[in-house]
Amino acid sequence: MPGLAQPIDRAWFERDAPEVAPDLLGKCLVVDVAGIMCSGRIIEVEAYMPDDPASHTFNGETSRNTVMFGPAGHLYVYLSYGIHQCANVVTCLLYTSPSPRDAHESRMPSSS
Repeated sequence: MPGLAQPIDRAWFERDAPEVAPDLLGKCLVVDVAGIMCSGRIIEVEAYMPDDPASHTFNGETSRNTVMFGPAGHLYVYLSYGIHQCANVVTCLLYTSPSPRDAHESRMPSSS
């Protein structure tokens, strides 16, 4: 997609959630959905450490949250209360609320 900055290196995410969370504000999440580029700017974050009861990792690894125990820079996407799509960024375990936009300054890493 023309005008996009290079993906963020996965090593960038290998920090504690409270450190990564504010650095994600304003970044754009870009994804290719069946050949259509979709994007959103991260406008809100919450940071959770693994020992926080609110964290999806608090009770250990399950088939649902296994991605959160893997390499940094991956997304854990889930449906909250049956209506909201939420995403946690691994390893920092945080929620993001993207808002749609056309221009991009940065993007998350691809899944490769």
